[in-house]
Amino acid sequence: MPVEQFTVEKTDSNTCRVIFVKDFDRASLNLISDTIEVDIALFDKIEEIVKQHEMYAYKPSYTPKELILDGERWKMSLNYDGVLYQSTGENAYPNDNGMKLITDLVHQALESAKR
Repeated sequence: MPVEQFTVEKTDSNTCRVIFVKDFDRASLNLISDTIEVDIALFDKIEEIVKQHEMYAYKPSYTPKELILDGERWKMSLNYDGVLYQSTGENAYPNDNGMKLITDLVHQALESAKR
């Protein structure tokens, strides 16, 4: 099952912490999270993607022109240079693949940590 919700942060020990939702407890309606620490290179790669794709300039919200009652919702929050940038979407995305690149990097890091 792919991880759909995660937080990536730089630690004081110069590593990268990935906090991710790994399951959902239906009885309590709580998300079950886990944490791994990986090489700081992951954070550096994500920072490079943010700059390259100017993700701090994403619109606050993305929605399709037509009404869709089913589909995907997403939310991105970036704390970048001390400023919080947020963007959300429902069945619509920015015109670049910055979010997909970051998600792929995080999934790779989580798979490597399982080994």
